[in-house]
Amino acid sequence: MRLARVCAVLALATVPGLVQADDFYLRGGAGHVDASGLEGDENLAWTLGVGWRFSDHFSAELGYNGLGSYFGTTPGAGGPLDPEISSFELGLAGKFPLGRSGLFAQARLGAHRWDITRSNVSTSSSETGVDPYVGVGLGYDLTELFSVSLEAARYKTDAHDLDVVMVTFELR
Repeated sequence: MRLARVCAVLALATVPGLVQADDFYLRGGAGHVDASGLEGDENLAWTLGVGWRFSDHFSAELGYNGLGSYFGTTPGAGGPLDPEISSFELGLAGKFPLGRSGLFAQARLGAHRWDITRSNVSTSSSETGVDPYVGVGLGYDLTELFSVSLEAARYKTDAHDLDVVMVTFELR
């Protein structure tokens, strides 16, 4: 998990030229995740990604998500296994202005390749899959280059529905 975080940060650090182009943007955010059937140890959700705006209102996005760490719910050698969930996502986003005030509505949908790693002091296991995600939000363009949003999203996995509420930013 730490390696994935470091790789995501390094990947974003190597693309500052993308921000200079009008069509590309960086996005990130943090918030709360609620996973059905799991009690949270760290209910922090976070996201880092890039997007390409291919029209006035639509863009393609690629990102990495940390979707929380949870208390052990699966029995295993050495005690209960604590799950940690992360995902890579590929999807489409729509951004729709609400008048001329800078306020906008947004919608996101796509697929995410999730990974649930269950571990304790003596063993670990991993489960992966690909499932849909969908989200909606309301945001405000603070400047021509920076916006902030409040988003709600649902990420599906085989075993859990993950409901995420987060504050996100976009740097164009």
